Amino acid sequence: MPAARRGGFLDLWQGSNALELTSHPYEGDLYDNNGEPIHFSGIYRTDFMTQLAAKFISSSSAKSPFFLTLSYLEVHHQNDIDKFVPPKEYAGRYANPFVPGDLRPLPGSWPSQLSDYYGCVAKMDETVGTIRRFLAENGLDRTRIVKAEVVVTDHANKPAFDEAWASWMPDGKGPVRSFVQSIMPEGDMIEIIVTAALP
Repeated sequence: MPAARRGGFLDLWQGSNALELTSHPYEGDLYDNNGEPIHFSGIYRTDFMTQLAAKFISSSSAKSPFFLTLSYLEVHHQNDIDKFVPPKEYAGRYANPFVPGDLRPLPGSWPSQLSDYYGCVAKMDETVGTIRRFLAENGLDRTRIVKAEVVVTDHANKPAFDEAWASWMPDGKGPVRSFVQSIMPEGDMIEIIVTAALP
């Protein structure tokens, strides 16, 4: 990705403009600031990217104001092999999964892929917990959040979000928050941008 197309991310770049074209779940490449490949193999793609994030969070660079974004391919489809690929430890965990009512009448290959999709979702849930632990260990947990901007595709979901937000934020630590509705890419439902103070 040329520097001019990185949206201002000039200090540190470890990514790919089209991750599913440069990698598969257990092997592939990201690219650094100089366009040199960062190869991984034998480790789940999500775990590899999380390790890179943890290294940054623990570095001296995270001791000054920073903005870190992680863009995982999971839980999206790996299109060139037409399947969802959960990590090996989650494969088969969700056999005979719950099927949402609005999905049941639809055609397609979803019956054979739903359990693997759920495995990917579970891994991402685990991954968010891992990142939260790294932040807390480095004095950068959610109690440091001073502002949050929440963007959703449907404002009708605000009551449910408010309930989830209240259960997630420590008592008395809720930051200033905005909540707006916007058009997002198909499949996306929510985006949250947070600003936090350093310790």
